[in-house]
Amino acid sequence: MTKQILFPKYLSNRNHPINLEDDDQKFFENEFVRSIPNSHKWAIKNILMTKDGVVFKNFRLFIPSIYSERISFEFGLKYRFKNLIGSRIKIYQSRQSMLCFDSWYQGYFHWVAECLPRYYVGMLQYPQGIFFIPKHVERYHYDSLMAIGLKAAQLVPIENTYRVNLLHVFSRLAPSGNYNDRVMQEMANAIRINLKENVTNPSRRIYVSRRKAKTRKILNESDVIKELKKHEFEIMYLEDVNFFEQVHIFSETNIFVSIHGGGLTNMMFMNRSAKVLEIRKEGDASNLCYYSMANTHTLDYYYLFGIPVDREQNVQQADLHVPLEKLKEVLSQITA
Repeated sequence: MTKQILFPKYLSNRNHPINLEDDDQKFFENEFVRSIPNSHKWAIKNILMTKDGVVFKNFRLFIPSIYSERISFEFGLKYRFKNLIGSRIKIYQSRQSMLCFDSWYQGYFHWVAECLPRYYVGMLQYPQGIFFIPKHVERYHYDSLMAIGLKAAQLVPIENTYRVNLLHVFSRLAPSGNYNDRVMQEMANAIRINLKENVTNPSRRIYVSRRKAKTRKILNESDVIKELKKHEFEIMYLEDVNFFEQVHIFSETNIFVSIHGGGLTNMMFMNRSAKVLEIRKEGDASNLCYYSMANTHTLDYYYLFGIPVDREQNVQQADLHVPLEKLKEVLSQITA
């Protein structure tokens, strides 16, 4: 087994939110400066890889193939007997086979922001390589891989446990909610070039609604939309829009408003100095992935705290009520 550093560690210094109030600094200050550790690539010979993309060498779990060491208990003896002994094993011979995803691939944010950059880096190192993908993917998984420049013939869905003679495993490029700024910028630019989305003067104003989602909705959304329409915002439901269309829409967007959720990932396709307003759960000081992403892509980041109905609910579950006077205030600022 060989291990090499893909990108050395560095400090990411972030601009403060444009509309940061003194009393709110405590909710963001932990991310003003973030140390991004080394990222790595391993080359491992003669391994077993399950259909979940989990790698074993000599029956021992290879920790970098899972999302976090904290979940290693999920891949204990029962899992190993089921997938390594009780499963049909397929032999796969290749000198350039890549593993670039982990078990958190299913959500739009985790795929586009955390897995896709690994595929992009792998593609740059091995342009003719073979890339394993999960067996069950949504259309956006496949479309995004095409958008970075991979070809369908290079993608191999993992349908069984595979015995691979040589596997290249790409680590996450940064801790979850953080990014390798250079890679993210280059990848977003490559996607826009590949899809011929080169808008020099974007002017659209987009609000992404989660009305069709199961959780994390805005309870007084009709009132919010009424205010947004006064400022010529379009209302979008991204469930109705494929990946290519999302790249097109947000490459034309100058102001983007949404509640905390995967749709905000599309800010990466906006031009530099465009504006993002994230509606956040009041009091949340932990889920700052979109604040960090706005800085990665040199966007102006604004925030607005929504009031949760149940303060005990976590950010992923909480429905929010948006204070309309605060909304009017930040809209006046962001559209000035």
